[in-house]
Amino acid sequence: MNATVTPVHSPPADIVAAARHALDQAHRYLDRCKLAANTVTAYRRQTSAYVAWLHTRAAEHSDAFADAVGAEAAVTAWRRHLLRAKKSSPATINQALAAVTLLYQRSPQLHIKVKRVRVPRPGEPDALSVADQGKVERASLRRGARDATMPFVPGPLLLLALLPLLLLFFTLRVVGYFVAVLIRILPTRKADFRVGVSRGRLVGAGFCYAGEHRRGINGAGLGSRGCGSAQQGCGGHQ
Repeated sequence: MNATVTPVHSPPADIVAAARHALDQAHRYLDRCKLAANTVTAYRRQTSAYVAWLHTRAAEHSDAFADAVGAEAAVTAWRRHLLRAKKSSPATINQALAAVTLLYQRSPQLHIKVKRVRVPRPGEPDALSVADQGKVERASLRRGARDATMPFVPGPLLLLALLPLLLLFFTLRVVGYFVAVLIRILPTRKADFRVGVSRGRLVGAGFCYAGEHRRGINGAGLGSRGCGSAQQGCGGHQ
């Protein structure tokens, strides 16, 4: 089965002449449009650069002005050239693509769609290439296999995180030790702390008391009236 493919726009006999004609039409439009002066200057520079690049590759992109498919293929190749050979920034490449899109809209009246370059956010790290990504993945696999056979050694960050807990543990140990020592030294018998109340006279611990008195530690009397020595006598008691 044989089929004849008819392009939407017939390919021009001379790609260089078609490119120059499109460039002239685009520059005339830029002189009349209401864009900012800096934008007009940038668009004129980018469209001229695209036509100059296309002159060197006329054989590869002979259908660059024939239809939308050929135009998108040529612009995509130029985008790749700017990205890899010229090392242009994403913002510069996207500006160049916008200018070339305008060039095709004016003269051949082609509406092309070429993927823009992703502009990284401020502070975002650069993406790894496919080769670099493979190196990182292989290094992580080797390191994982090696670390699996190594004993666990806590790092400095882990030690800093456990330091408050260690200090609290040793503080409680010291406090517990001193509490145990105090419990052994101080008297703990109930009789040592019992206070008795009675009537009459009491001679104890070298003192004599009359009336109500309180029995303190080791039988010592804390009387409410009078105080004397057992040797001096208290109502005949010694």
